[in-house]
Amino acid sequence: MAVATLALPTLKLTGITEIPSAGADNYGTFINGGDGYYYIIDGPKVARVPVGSLAANSAWTYWTGSSWVTNHTQAVDWRIWWIPGP
Repeated sequence: MAVATLALPTLKLTGITEIPSAGADNYGTFINGGDGYYYIIDGPKVARVPVGSLAANSAWTYWTGSSWVTNHTQAVDWRIWWIPGP
């Protein structure tokens, strides 16, 4: 697995970093939140990890709908709290 770094606003590729491990789960899309964290989306679930700590399983936290926790089994479907009801 690797993480690409892009320059804004052009999205020019500025680097690729190989990662030996992506935490406890195989998450897909990485987004740099600009707040010191990468946010990672795996279908309906969201995780975050501090920039520079992608390979450290203990650094990963998962969104429960109200807070970030270290137990990935507590992660909830982000569509429950993101999409407004009818």
